[in-house]
Amino acid sequence: ARNTCWRSMGMAERGMLPKIIATKSPHGTPTYGILLGTLVIVGMSVADFRDIVEMLNFTYAISLLMEYAAFIKLRIAKKEVYRPYRVPLNTAGCIAMIIPPCMLTILLMLMARAMTYVYFAASVVLGIILRYAHVNRSKSLSNQELQSVVDSQNVEDTSSVGEQETFIIS
Repeated sequence: ARNTCWRSMGMAERGMLPKIIATKSPHGTPTYGILLGTLVIVGMSVADFRDIVEMLNFTYAISLLMEYAAFIKLRIAKKEVYRPYRVPLNTAGCIAMIIPPCMLTILLMLMARAMTYVYFAASVVLGIILRYAHVNRSKSLSNQELQSVVDSQNVEDTSSVGEQETFIIS
């Protein structure tokens, strides 16, 4: 839970979670991040241990499949990039190498219980909502920054004759 509360605080500082989660106590600890982590732990404690392990493994399996897909995509799209730890196979060989683990991963995912699919769907929906909120907040901040730049460009200059002229740069 220690890493989770600091990670939550970092996400809040970057605008990915509500700012209140970035609040620190007088001791320097992320108070609301700790509370959020505790709520998640308490919420998950009502589930059977096997269900929790299955849910976490299902989520890991999804990320593993994404990593395999990214591996192949980068092999095809960015052939010229230097790789200090290169797999000594061509692209077809790499695809053949990852087919068995992908098939086993998908097979294990198909054997998951219904509650695991509900958990995963809820996680995806929550992720989409948080991402949408973050993008909208970022756009809002960008618009505010743009407006402040425009406002700062409305410069008033007083000439030596005492006449006042306003220059608007757009």
